Amino acid sequence: MLPRFIFIFLFIGVGEETGWRGFALPELQKRFSPLTASLIIGVIWAAWHIPLMGVEFRGQIIPALLLGVMSASVLSAWLFNHSEGSLLPLPLFHATVNTVGAGYVFPMFGGADLTRLWWIYTVPWVVAAVLSVLLSRRMTVTPALAATSAP
Repeated sequence: MLPRFIFIFLFIGVGEETGWRGFALPELQKRFSPLTASLIIGVIWAAWHIPLMGVEFRGQIIPALLLGVMSASVLSAWLFNHSEGSLLPLPLFHATVNTVGAGYVFPMFGGADLTRLWWIYTVPWVVAAVLSVLLSRRMTVTPALAATSAP
């Protein structure tokens, strides 16, 4: 799993997160709340996965995937904002999720069991995203980020 993790970290985690959270999130947070910005990125991030739909992600799991991506976008924005804009936690988070899920757990299942697994996997993402918003009272930009994000 280590070679897979390193590959995903370098070529997926660093590549995607530099764009999604390193560039797009701070720019969107200049105009929108952190929650709204994270949901906008979530929609774009979900569209980013369209080429994998029907290939890696089939039929019944697509709704769970989309809900999971939206929830992961909220959690990733929370992580970015609460790490004072540090990008390092994000590709580590992304690579860990992809390595364990796609690289280890999901290949063990098929058919209806795979669909159930996707929903079992997605529910904690949704709960964590909702809790991150509720417990933060609102997703806020840290003071250090607010100073650099001001127009």
